[in-house]
Amino acid sequence: MEQQKAWDPATFIPYVVSEGKSWGRHRLRDGSERFFRSSEQLGWITEERGTVLEEVLVDHAGQRILFLGRESLKRDGERLRASNFQPLFHVEHAVGGSRNNPLNMWRIVILTPERDERYTEPFKEMTRQGLLPGFLEIYIERRFHCDLKRREA
Repeated sequence: MEQQKAWDPATFIPYVVSEGKSWGRHRLRDGSERFFRSSEQLGWITEERGTVLEEVLVDHAGQRILFLGRESLKRDGERLRASNFQPLFHVEHAVGGSRNNPLNMWRIVILTPERDERYTEPFKEMTRQGLLPGFLEIYIERRFHCDLKRREA
């Protein structure tokens, strides 16, 4: 599933991404895959939108995906540049736990000159709510043809 979100972010995280393109997918010697993507994303602490560029590594054996933020990338001979509306960031999504108790694990590194609590607050709030990440809800609804409903606390 994460692989689908990685290749097609506009479908699986539409609440963040308004447009996305992926290219250059190829298999590496260790069996993992690498590709690049460009997307128009909503800022984490502002309503501003901008271009985010990422190098994506899919580690099938380790069941994880790394999204490495990049200032620039080449596509079809053209140099693309990331917007400066927010700092570059790296994300790791992984699977852990067991079949009966699966875990969705992820971590984010935001490349700011120093610690900036404004960027950590949205993630703390998401944790406090205890909800599934939106991309998991979308995947479950599409894969299993069902509508998920959140219970009122």
